Amino acid sequence: MKRNSKQSRRGLVLPLIAAIALCLALLGIGILQLGFGSRLMATRTMSGVSARAAADAGITRALYEMNSLFIMGSDPLALVPPPDVSDQPLNNSNATYSYKVRGPYTELLEPYWTIESIGKLGTQQKTVYATLGVRNLLDYGLIVTDSIDLKSNVLVDGYDSRLGPYSVTNSHGYIRIGSTSIAEKSIWLGSLTRVTGDVLAGIGGDVYEVITNPSRDAITGPWYNLPEPWSFEPITITVPGSIPNLGNIRQVDFVGPSITLGVPGTHTYYRYNNINVPNGRSLIFVGDVEIHITGDLDLNNTAAIFVGDPLNPTVPARAVIYLDGDLGVANGAAINNLSRVPHNFRLFGTGPPPQNWDIRNSGDYYGVYYGPNANIHTYATAQFYGSVSGHEFVLNSDGGLHYDYDLSNLTEYDTGFGIDRLWEKSDFITAGL
Repeated sequence: MKRNSKQSRRGLVLPLIAAIALCLALLGIGILQLGFGSRLMATRTMSGVSARAAADAGITRALYEMNSLFIMGSDPLALVPPPDVSDQPLNNSNATYSYKVRGPYTELLEPYWTIESIGKLGTQQKTVYATLGVRNLLDYGLIVTDSIDLKSNVLVDGYDSRLGPYSVTNSHGYIRIGSTSIAEKSIWLGSLTRVTGDVLAGIGGDVYEVITNPSRDAITGPWYNLPEPWSFEPITITVPGSIPNLGNIRQVDFVGPSITLGVPGTHTYYRYNNINVPNGRSLIFVGDVEIHITGDLDLNNTAAIFVGDPLNPTVPARAVIYLDGDLGVANGAAINNLSRVPHNFRLFGTGPPPQNWDIRNSGDYYGVYYGPNANIHTYATAQFYGSVSGHEFVLNSDGGLHYDYDLSNLTEYDTGFGIDRLWEKSDFITAGL
């Protein structure tokens, strides 16, 4: 009986061991399947990431090719897009990219171009689309390389001079201002200051450290980083080299209350070392004048510049000044653009840093003030109508800056192409699975 009992127990143990072994085998197979599935998913994910990187590389390459074909000041609508590219290898990867550029399309307010870029790796494919727009030196109402300091009760907004003068109904429009700096407190917005638009910090900076907004409600739009690098392109001085340098304009040169440069209805060029307008005297520009000043431009107390003839203010006039040195506008002095159309007066800083543009008198300043190396400081209540670009910009209390949208249409200051919109369409290649 005992022997039979032992044999019976032995007979039960063997099936139990077999069952345990089967369970372990099934568990092992499950773990292997899980590991294989995880590895397969990881491979597909990494392939998708690489395919997207390749598609992005195609967008970058297409944008580079478009800008390499662009010549500043040329007509972008006449540009022939680069040829299509197929299956280009991505560096240090087995992925490839293909892209094609189409356009221009003109059914919207501004012309645009499109890029379709396809990145592939194995069974993974990513398709990325982009729309390109033309960039212009005067796209921003205010842009600096270092700091913006807007004192108390300053209004910054936009308007369109094509609709008439700045007014209650033609004001408080959207504007973008910003600095390429990422330093702390690069942008200071004083109490009661209001920006009717967006404020931008340099790429990679913490916007809440770069932008200081004590009142917490100065900005009606969002705060964010510059969407792309901003280049302060040097301005080409178009005064011909054959134009002689006439030396200086100073007090002894004024035999009357004013000196007039230019001829109505004619494009004329001048070159001077320094211009110093003495107390109470005026420098008048008539016709279409371009002037290169290799030194400084100074307006002493109650001195003035007039763009246009004060006796015939409706006669068209334009003045473009290329200034290598400093600008001084003393107490009571003024720069009067009689047309009140900003693009009719342009002051370009063309000298090495630092350039100091000091405006010590209140008044209305209609024009383009573009000086990448200029420290532009106001010391009285000044109102700017147009655009300002510089190294530093300080606008005193109760002042204003009113960006004229029409300035971005000055095609001679187009600088190239940038990405306006970017989005992805994802496809999975089923062939070969």
